[in-house]
Amino acid sequence: MNRRFSKGLSFTSAYTWAKALGDNAGPNPGSFAGETGGGRVKNSYNRAGDRGDIYAFRRHRGLINLVYELPFGKGRQFMSTANRMVDTVLGGWQISSIVTLQTGPFLTPTVSVGDPSGTLATSRGAQRPDRVGAADGSLDNPSATRWLDRSAFYCPGRAAGASNQYDCVVGVVPGRDLAPIGRFGNSGVGIVVGPGTFAWNMGMMKQIRLTEKVSFRLEGSFTNLPNWNNLGDPVLNVNDAAFGVIRGARGVDFGGGRQGQVGARLQF
Repeated sequence: MNRRFSKGLSFTSAYTWAKALGDNAGPNPGSFAGETGGGRVKNSYNRAGDRGDIYAFRRHRGLINLVYELPFGKGRQFMSTANRMVDTVLGGWQISSIVTLQTGPFLTPTVSVGDPSGTLATSRGAQRPDRVGAADGSLDNPSATRWLDRSAFYCPGRAAGASNQYDCVVGVVPGRDLAPIGRFGNSGVGIVVGPGTFAWNMGMMKQIRLTEKVSFRLEGSFTNLPNWNNLGDPVLNVNDAAFGVIRGARGVDFGGGRQGQVGARLQF
């Protein structure tokens, strides 16, 4: 939806619903696939095992861009008869704003040790756990201290709910650990969703004309103006007791801490 300048206001708003599937992002994607196709596949004979929602595509995304000439100063609705001094200080300001709202990235639970397939799987990178039924680890009221439910997953070769369900050393040392079970974990790629992002970026600008060809420009801009805490991705390693815990903030899409800059420029 677009609105061209009318009474000093112009804005564009857009909403995107997106779904992107792929099998080339590797067994535990954390970004877009690079030149290596996300690294090695988990199972060369089953590319479908790595098929899922691509990490960085957000299912829902809303964007609003706005420019507004404040109605104060010479030639505007208010203070149109103000003297030069008052108009120089208070009149002629313009604000701009960009608001982004989007759901989180698609995440993949992993296990960092173990060789349940008996194929030296650890040489192919992180493996994936088994799921408890159709559970995906999502919670009704997730928080930074518990974004995902660890009990929804367990190590391949173990039993769900057992005291050793997170002991993923199956197949590591012959004679000491349980023998490989001849398969990989059944947890899929991109089955859980991370925290979304809210970002409100804003700028303010004023141009003071000194002569016909010379002007002075004042401007300032801020990213994440309200300093909203956009949570990062949680720990995804089922071996880790901190699985599901978020330890940092998101830095992409202007989701990091508030940053600002001001400037003055002479134009001629």
